[in-house]
Order: sequence, then structure tokens, then C-alpha cells
Amino acid sequence: MEYLQRVKEAKIEKDLFNVFANSMTKGYIRHLINIPSFFKRKTIEFRAYNNTDDFSEVENAILFSYKFIQYALTHTEEDFKQIDSFEKFQKALKFSRPLPKKTEPLIFSGNQHHPREAFVAKAKPLSSKMIKILSEQCSNNLACINPFLFHTELNMYQKTKITIYNVDEFNDIIYRIWKNKLKIKYCKTFDFLEGFNNETPARQITCLLLFFKMHKYARNTQYAKKELQSRIEKLNESLEKAEKVTEKLIHLFENSTYVFGTLYEALQNEENIFWQNGNNSKTRSVIVSLVKYSDYSKKTNPFNVSYYGVLDGLRENQKFMFVSENAYFKKVNKIAKQGKSIFYSSQKAKTKITQKQEKQQCISIEIPPNDLDISNHNKLKIIPVKPSEFSVIQREYVKKVHKTSGVYFSFLVFYENYCLGGFGFNFPKGSETNYDLWLLSDFSTNNQVFRLSKLILLCIQSQVVKKILQRKTKMEVNNCYTKVYTNQPVSMKYRGVFKKVKLEKESVLMYETDFGLYKENQEIIKAYQKMKKNNEK
Repeated sequence: MEYLQRVKEAKIEKDLFNVFANSMTKGYIRHLINIPSFFKRKTIEFRAYNNTDDFSEVENAILFSYKFIQYALTHTEEDFKQIDSFEKFQKALKFSRPLPKKTEPLIFSGNQHHPREAFVAKAKPLSSKMIKILSEQCSNNLACINPFLFHTELNMYQKTKITIYNVDEFNDIIYRIWKNKLKIKYCKTFDFLEGFNNETPARQITCLLLFFKMHKYARNTQYAKKELQSRIEKLNESLEKAEKVTEKLIHLFENSTYVFGTLYEALQNEENIFWQNGNNSKTRSVIVSLVKYSDYSKKTNPFNVSYYGVLDGLRENQKFMFVSENAYFKKVNKIAKQGKSIFYSSQKAKTKITQKQEKQQCISIEIPPNDLDISNHNKLKIIPVKPSEFSVIQREYVKKVHKTSGVYFSFLVFYENYCLGGFGFNFPKGSETNYDLWLLSDFSTNNQVFRLSKLILLCIQSQVVKKILQRKTKMEVNNCYTKVYTNQPVSMKYRGVFKKVKLEKESVLMYETDFGLYKENQEIIKAYQKMKKNNEK
């Protein structure tokens, strides 16, 4: 209704476009019937339809769109208010043809409200409660697909007969070492592991587990070098812990069946199947490092597996189970729920669905008064916070975007007990590889305080932020960039603090800055006070 009223008040075409303009990537909010596309492509964009491969349904969708426009031009707002269901709308439009129905999501999709995992979820270990549900649902045998570092299998092999179907290269390396089919020698940065390594499978697996934990510290940065050195000094302690894990893995292999195969082999041969998401970025990155810092040469090619029709093709007595954060699977039964995770099974069960919800995070902060005088550098604090805490405040004070994006590294700025604002970073996207980080979000909590948004930007340029980011990212960070989605030639917020790089495309400006420009808070306050004096002149 907010947009409807503003549309009514628009007098010229530019006013109409500005109704929908905001700071999103496109430069404007897109509704199911997208009016702003008219100003870009001279068309009205209908985004309300589902996907389909039936051409007749595509034709029906086009016809429905034309009838919709015709109805809108020939009827009043009062006529629209009488329609409260899609069926009534079809009747009013005199339209009865079938439109595309919503397609069933594929099993590897995740939380549909997550910007990245809605299409392909990340692999995650099962919680102890989900392990318990799985043990209750399986009988005398269980086929586990796509192990997550054998986490589920290690918890299940003593309860039932396990068959492991795996194509993950790192998991397969562990198994091949145990079978005496592979030996690894480490070199370069990790040649120190050879002082502990030998020809036995147990010690080979142990050293591989140590490498898995330490490979990310091979970067040529001061922090990574110090972290790796500290871990080398405590390697004997780490060795003892890794040996215990190795013993469990060997016992698992001795008491289970291992098959180098995909979901399709399991569907052909097994009755009770537990599928796990194989999208594990951690094992992919360790393989890249292993090729670089050992004599191992990559031999496993990726497997292409089609997931279309998996749930439709199950045999009558076949039981297919998986855990997902996607709540919209209709062809399988919900057995249990913990937080966002849902246990699904192709067969019905008496187990109750436990609706244990995660507690909504609530953060209490003090908002600065309009007349707050920011002049004492000792009262200024820049504090790193969890991204989840940052997002709570971000959603409250970032008003120019329809949906906020999650950040990896986040900070809040305080003056005494007042929260002035915050900022968060992500890793660079696309072609922006010449920058270390992407400033994804920055905001202030009270825009009535003079130039408060610019003070937040000055804090980003501080030495303390640079040091914290280097510790968190484990790499040298010197600069960052940010994008501004606006129809104006410059951004008044970033002007004078950040450097405008280019007009990337229509409605998108790009700004950059270096970290560490201000060594002390005193320098930040001095720069801020200078802005105030210049404005008063």
C-alpha cells in the first residue's frame, strides 16, 4: 500500500521511477509485476509465473499477462478490492487455462530464504539429535551417500551395518591410504610433516588429518606464518588428537563396506538410503593445497549426477532419507525438526515432529541523541561482532534495501555506550580481484547526528580495523571497494572520504579506500571535527 500511494502521487514518469528506486543491485525494487523495467526496456515485466517446459503453458502465461493489463486499464481500484482470491481473479479476467505450477525443489537445495543456499546448500555435519533420529529410522543396514568427513558414518557403524557410497576425493584418499594403495610425502611449506610421517597407513592418515587442519595457513602473510609456526610448536599435542581420530576411521573401514560410487549406484542396489549433500568446499580446497604441497597428483574427475526425478523413481519398499533446511519438499514426509534442519523420509513414520525453534536474537543498544557531541577520542570504540548480531541491527537501520545481505566480517562503532553504526565485509565478487575485501554494508543509527555516516567511513580506514581483518581473514588486507546503486552522478555519503573509481554501469557507482590510514582514534576524531568546521564555513 505504501508504493500504491506513492504511485498515485507521481506526476511525471521520472517521479514514477523514483517511487521504486533504491540501493539494490538493479537500482530499483522489482515486484511480481515489475513496472520499473518499462524505464529500462520499455516493457512491463511479469515475474509471477513458475518455470515450465510445456509450451502451451508459456502461451497461457503470455495471454494471462495481456488480459491482466487489459483489465487494469478498463477497471477501477474499487473493482480490484472486490477480488480476494486467484480464482476470483481468473473469473474476472474470463481466463480458465492452466498456468505453470510450482516445481518440486531438488534435494540439494537449502533454506529458501537464504540468498546463497536456496539453490545449492552447503554440506554440514548432523547434530546428535538428527543422528538419533537416523538410528531410529534405519533397520539392519544403511547406505550413506556423500560422507561429510565420515561424520555420520562414525556415529552409525556400531549401530547398524553401513555401506558408504563416496566420490569425494579427500574421503577417497583416506580410504586408499588405509588400503595401502596410496602414500603421500609432503614438501615445501609442509615438509615438517615428514618428520612424523612413515609408511604405515595409520600414520599416513594422521599426517593427512594434520594437513587438513593446517593447509589454510600456507598463505604468504605475516599472520598465517605466525599461526603455522605456533601449530608446528604444538604438533605433538595435535598428533595425539589426530591419532585418536585415525583409530576411529580405521575401525569404521574395518566394519563397513566402501563403494566408490554415486547416488545412482545406491538407488540401484540399496533399500535404506541416507543421502547427504556432497557440496563440501573444505575438501575441495584441501585437495588444491595437497597437490601443491605434496607428491599427490589429482586423479579423480568430478561426477555429473542428475537429481531430477530421484524421489519419483524410488522402488515401493525403498526408504530414502535426508536432512535439509528446505521446508518445501512435498513428495517426502517430515519426520523431525530441530531449528531449521528437517529430517525427511520417503516412508511415513510415527515419530513426532519436534518444532524446536532457534531463539530469535535480540540485541539492545542505545541510540545516540541528536545533539551528541563526538569530540573525545577515548570514548570512541570499534568492536568486532558476530555476523548474526550485526544482521539484527543491520535490518533495523538499513532502510534503503528491500533485503539485507549477510557479511562475513562485521564491526559496530560505539561512542561511550551509544551505538553510532556499523559496517561489514565480504570477499570480492566477480572481476574485482584487485581488491582484498568488499565493503558490503555500512550504516549509522541516527542520521540527525552531523555527518555520522562519514564518521563510520573514517573508522573503516583505521589501523585497528585492518589488524582485526588480517587476523580474521588470515591474509594481508590493504584495500576494499563498495558499490552504490543510485541514479545520481556521485554518492554524497562516500564523497570526500572514499575515492570514486568508475561508473561501472548505469545506476552503479564504485568507490574504493585503503585500510590503516588512521593509526589512532585521535586521528579519526580530528578528521571528523575538520569535516564539521568545513561545513560551518
